[in-house]
Amino acid sequence: MTWRISIRAKLITAYLTMAIPLIALLGFGFYERYQSQIDNVYKSREEASRLVAANFSSFVQGISTTISSAGHAIVKTDMSTNAIIAYLSEIRNEHPEMASISYVSPAGNVIASTDPKKIGKNVSFRSSFQQVISGKEIALGGFWQNLDGYSGFVITSGIREGGRLVAVMMATINAAMLDKFIPAFKTAGACLYDSKGTLVFESGHPDIDSSDRKWERFSFIKKALHGNVSRSDKFTSPVFKEDRFMVALPIKDIGWVAGSSISANKTLAPIKEDMIKTGSLALAIFVLASGFSLVIGNLITKPIIKESSSYW
Repeated sequence: MTWRISIRAKLITAYLTMAIPLIALLGFGFYERYQSQIDNVYKSREEASRLVAANFSSFVQGISTTISSAGHAIVKTDMSTNAIIAYLSEIRNEHPEMASISYVSPAGNVIASTDPKKIGKNVSFRSSFQQVISGKEIALGGFWQNLDGYSGFVITSGIREGGRLVAVMMATINAAMLDKFIPAFKTAGACLYDSKGTLVFESGHPDIDSSDRKWERFSFIKKALHGNVSRSDKFTSPVFKEDRFMVALPIKDIGWVAGSSISANKTLAPIKEDMIKTGSLALAIFVLASGFSLVIGNLITKPIIKESSSYW
């Protein structure tokens, strides 16, 4: 009997000696595939983020060129306030992404605007205005949301003649209209954050709660605001309400951040499905092989035991 057990044990041990490394190799293969998939996700999100940044930079430059041209035209002609308003209204009608356009004095007083409520107000306290006063040609203000729930930001451009600031143009942008200018990805999101880490735009989500716009708490957003390309670990998105992977990067000369994220579940689903199928098959083979080794063990040990019994 001791021989029988010993032979069985040796056969099973020999089988496990071969099976365990194969199982370990299978597990390592899954791990390598997982890492490869994650790397591909980050690479594709970085490319998408760069596309978002390029498109937004082009958008800002286009708006700045439009309002700067308008500002120079106003300065060079002797227009009345009503004529300026009519002129700016024509431009606004051609660019519905602009909620309003204002012509402002170097002191910060709104001389004319497509929004009557702004005329006569002083906007010199605004950060974008102060940046232009300090010498920047184009400056962006941070995200804001008025009482009606309308959200956006201001693009400010200085009008200079002979190096002297003679006027300032300010265009208020409706952030919900950026869908027309920022690329839409079928399975991923495109997003923009202002210089304080506030979410300004998320493709496909025009209405976002103010509490879900505070992204400065995420380390990867902070890193991007400091000028670095940043990859997130898997995190729960306040907007999508699900786990996602994301890449965020700085937008040069603007001080904002562009990003692109993708669902973690959808990304890893093919790997998980393959792991379940292959793992189940491997387990079934392991169980069958173990049973087979026991049967072979019995077939081998029975004649030996029988022979040894007759000998003794």
